[in-house]
Amino acid sequence: MPATDDTPHLVDAHDTAPGLLSVVIPVFNRRELVLRAIASVLDQEGVHERQVIIVDDGSTDGTPEAVTQRFGADARVRVIAANHAGASAARNVGLRHASGDLLGFLDSDDFWLPGMLATIEQVFAHHPQLAFVSVEGATLAVGGRPAESHVVSNSPGWSHAQFHCARLLRESIALL
Repeated sequence: MPATDDTPHLVDAHDTAPGLLSVVIPVFNRRELVLRAIASVLDQEGVHERQVIIVDDGSTDGTPEAVTQRFGADARVRVIAANHAGASAARNVGLRHASGDLLGFLDSDDFWLPGMLATIEQVFAHHPQLAFVSVEGATLAVGGRPAESHVVSNSPGWSHAQFHCARLLRESIALL
């Protein structure tokens, strides 16, 4: 089915050379945290180039100005202003502006540990049958050590119309 302006297109990233990874970060009044999130994506080592799309959801704490001040000279970072409509609406705005072959979402109060992108690339390389990867997170205490690990096993999860007609692989892949 051809992609329309309203339908995200699916790219078979396994059949092409590494291209662009678009990472959408919705943010509302998290000036300092979003700076850490952006830096964590840009500092990753991996073969994919990165595009970081910050969708400011109507912040009043100077978030967009802080992002522009710190990352304004970096062509990989783009700030998009949106009316306050919530994180889901902001993600959709970011999705419409993403131009990467691959897409990632990162909450503004989260960050990627070093090696995250390389690990995801490795998973896709070794398991080409996968359409997406979901990453387990952890709440970090002072000092960067995990305080609490979160595993969602019985969640209905996010839904997408095309996932309903596809058989999804239900297994965990141990990376360590």
